[in-house]
Amino acid sequence: MHPSSLSLVALGALLLSGCALHAPTAPDPVDSVVDPGGAPIVTDRASYTLQRGSHGWEGEISFEYTNRTDRTISIVNCNGSFALRLEKWEEGDWVSAWSPPIPMCLSPPIEIEPGATYSRTMPVFGGFPDSNTHPQFNVDEIDGTYRLVIESAYWNYDHDGPPWGVQLPLEERASHTIEIRTE
Repeated sequence: MHPSSLSLVALGALLLSGCALHAPTAPDPVDSVVDPGGAPIVTDRASYTLQRGSHGWEGEISFEYTNRTDRTISIVNCNGSFALRLEKWEEGDWVSAWSPPIPMCLSPPIEIEPGATYSRTMPVFGGFPDSNTHPQFNVDEIDGTYRLVIESAYWNYDHDGPPWGVQLPLEERASHTIEIRTE
């Protein structure tokens, strides 16, 4: 084989292996929250059932967020409400499935020191499809595998933002997988 052809083959293999590293992988099945796989967000249960209410699906998810980094994490919020979302595993990828309404104000950031844990219970309400009740789930079928993601967590908080600082990488803002069902 010609040396330049060998270089192209090596470059192609390198590019293909890099693509494989970034492709989404199927989430691990949830057996328990005792071993959440090292996720910074740990929920109180492995599965949740949303109850049918008069206008939509209702429930709550309690979680703890542990700052596993060596820097203080700041969460942008409005009177304690901050941007969260539930992502659902669909067709080999994580898709945004639900997020709560957030008031439009800016309170001092929620600060979580290195090694500290922040606890929260998040009410979940999703209006029935084809109704004018919001928020709603953005997926056709609610039942499935999810993860919880904090959208507004930053290092080096800047009071003059946006931007509010350096957003944490996704792996420092996401939970282990959970199952959500409707009843």
